[in-house]
Amino acid sequence: MAVELESLADKYLKNQCTPEEAKQVLDWFESKSGHNYLQDQLDKDIQLLQNDNLFISPVNIPSARMLGDIVSNLYDENESKNRKETVRVSQPDFMNASKPNAMSNRWYLVAALLAGVGFCILATYNYFSTATISRSTKYGEIARIILPDSSSVTLNGNSRIEYAAGWEQDEPREVRLEGEAFFSVKHKLNNQRFLVKIADTIQIEVLGTEFNVSDRKRQTQVVLVSGKIRLDMQVNKISSSTIMTAGESVEITPVSKGIIKHRIDTEVITSWTANKLIFDNTSVREICERLTETYGYRLAFPDQKLMNQQISGSVPNQNIDVVLEGLQAILGVKFKKTKD
Repeated sequence: MAVELESLADKYLKNQCTPEEAKQVLDWFESKSGHNYLQDQLDKDIQLLQNDNLFISPVNIPSARMLGDIVSNLYDENESKNRKETVRVSQPDFMNASKPNAMSNRWYLVAALLAGVGFCILATYNYFSTATISRSTKYGEIARIILPDSSSVTLNGNSRIEYAAGWEQDEPREVRLEGEAFFSVKHKLNNQRFLVKIADTIQIEVLGTEFNVSDRKRQTQVVLVSGKIRLDMQVNKISSSTIMTAGESVEITPVSKGIIKHRIDTEVITSWTANKLIFDNTSVREICERLTETYGYRLAFPDQKLMNQQISGSVPNQNIDVVLEGLQAILGVKFKKTKD
């Protein structure tokens, strides 16, 4: 029986229960075994939220959705009584609210149970607001982000992404990016648009795809791994647009006069997402620029001729020390760190 109830509760967390099944689950939540089940689920979700390298938008966390439904029910019921105050999950004193009617008693009880096991941690992620979520990475840090639509973003070091806490079905899924990120976008049955905006001059419209975007000082690069994207840009008051297909790359610099596409080995560009850096006839100068942008270190060589040397190979990129060890082996040099 307990296994059946847990299976039913899993359906409830995913908002897949019939009204009759939901009542059965809520009755079980009032019992000790049901309370323990809730606590276990919440503990798992909180551990996910505390993972520094993984950020899951709260709308994708089952227990967050459930508490959202509960708060929504509380709010709707009190709305009918012209209650104007806002439910503040960060201070979940549900039991001190004005006297609930008999039908809402169970909602208050379950909400109190959730609050009692520390669920208010989720409030820090603005789940119950329309606020914008912003996630930044430090130099050398790589983080994975699950967006509200379950699309994923891998954010490279020294980068920042911004998006709404939730998207309506009839509005575009819009993301703003500074730095570098790899996107894996979920296609929606209603063909909901997915837009990546870079500053105010470049917009990428996704048609179901995986792609890498790098927006750094020297240039903006868009590399399409699979699917199709529409790229719109405006540079020096000149507007351009193109449809990119898998394996194509576009580089945009401050002096670009239009969109020029060329074929590229996408594995070389996206290798950082697999904890390594691949070089394919890459100049030392370009490698130094990439390390400065991602790790914050400036590399200087007494022999400037070395900067134009092109190398091929790969090095792990877990941290800057590992990267430098690999480059020392490839280049036959010895790096020395200074305070600046």
